[in-house]
Amino acid sequence: MIVPLQFSAQYYTDMSLPVSAQDLCNMYISEKKEGSISRIVLQPTPGLTVFCELGAESDLIRCVHRVNDQKMYVVSGTKLYSVDENGISTDVMTIPGTARVVAASNATDTLFVCNKIVYFVNSTSSGVLDVGFLAGDIVFQDSYLLLSEHDTQKFYINDLISSPPVFSAFDFSLANFAADKIIGLASFNRTLFVMGEYSIQAYYNSGAFNFPFSIARIAPLPDSPTMGLRQE
Repeated sequence: MIVPLQFSAQYYTDMSLPVSAQDLCNMYISEKKEGSISRIVLQPTPGLTVFCELGAESDLIRCVHRVNDQKMYVVSGTKLYSVDENGISTDVMTIPGTARVVAASNATDTLFVCNKIVYFVNSTSSGVLDVGFLAGDIVFQDSYLLLSEHDTQKFYINDLISSPPVFSAFDFSLANFAADKIIGLASFNRTLFVMGEYSIQAYYNSGAFNFPFSIARIAPLPDSPTMGLRQE
């Protein structure tokens, strides 16, 4: 008589800790066919292969931004690298600090925002982009690069012509449904979400002459003391 052996029983945390109080790490549970010595076994994960190595082993990865199938940008430590589809990296420039870096690309340029400073990279040049204000977050939608101003309710669009991009002092909108400040931007299904400390406003590209992004006809997330987002 074959007695099934449940080898995996001791490798998970049960609701009742006396039953099992162990964690399952880097493996997954696989159910086998009837007649096997054990119907439930643990399989190792498929694993990863090294694509490329950037900077020192102690460097923090502060940003990974995919431009297309042939190129991505990685900020490792204080260095910005361009990495091609074969894992070959090129040192592009320095982005000082240890804070998280956010990035967005249009057809010609990629912008990086860190510590309220905007950096740009294109096929011919790279450097610091003077936008005339302290930058917050950046996102791409419908050919536009949208850039928020730190600690305000303003977000700007670029002019669609210049490279590097130009952000005019007049091309902005206010996310003022609530009295909170913008802490983040996101684009999903061609809807722009402007996120404040306690509210979220949705916009769509209406093509309006003065400013192309208009408030979408969906209810914003209301101001609430029990629900909110914080910018680090």
